[in-house]
Amino acid sequence: MIDLTQALTDLVLSGAVESWSEAQVADRLTDFTAALGGQIDWDDAAGEKWAQIEGHDAPLVYLSVHAPLLVLNEELVSDSFSPEGLTIVRVPSMHASVLTCDREVLRQFFGVEDFTSEFDDSRFSFSDLYYQTVT
Repeated sequence: MIDLTQALTDLVLSGAVESWSEAQVADRLTDFTAALGGQIDWDDAAGEKWAQIEGHDAPLVYLSVHAPLLVLNEELVSDSFSPEGLTIVRVPSMHASVLTCDREVLRQFFGVEDFTSEFDDSRFSFSDLYYQTVT
């Protein structure tokens, strides 16, 4: 299991959340498409909190708009792709239930009042987290 509790807490305590901006997200997405290929999928006008680089059939990476947090799909992105200045979480696939995190840390970090009853903070996939926190 990959426990996100400390990584999310560290992002807040370091001040990285306050200094992160949508302009930085856009710049990073441009860099990532140059390095990885794929298409940017992000509706910033709708207030989406995650931007992604979409590969041929699946997302390659998701970048948080809230903080310098990058989630990589290990099936599709090489270990050599490791951009600096980001907290990187590598998952075997976006649908693999390999993540865990203290619920209160998740709530505070993402500003979510309450998660759906189906969300299990002791074992979830990135896809589960995405749908709980995208807007």
